[in-house]
Amino acid sequence: MDLYREYLKERSNVGLIQKEGGFVAFKSYEERGEIFIVDLFVTKAARGSSVYPQLMSELISAHPWATHLTGTIFLESQDTASATLLSALKSGWVVVGANNNTIAILRKITR
Repeated sequence: MDLYREYLKERSNVGLIQKEGGFVAFKSYEERGEIFIVDLFVTKAARGSSVYPQLMSELISAHPWATHLTGTIFLESQDTASATLLSALKSGWVVVGANNNTIAILRKITR
């Protein structure tokens, strides 16, 4: 287990999956069937490749009880917010709410 993964788990109970070109940090709530995406990052060089689908596949496979993924997009990141939202919508996410500078998104898991 690498040091950053250990730190996240100990400090805030956040899990981490890493691949060459990206990572996903998450919190899981088995009682609600939910996996909350804390952070998701794919390098510019790996965008449009199989990194994002591989991260999601590994995340979902590790949580067979999960029924849905949730996350937020912060609109303050003006340089990436619209691209992030567009990418999420293309990947099956839906907008479920908005408040101030934050958009809440959800993606149902189909197995």
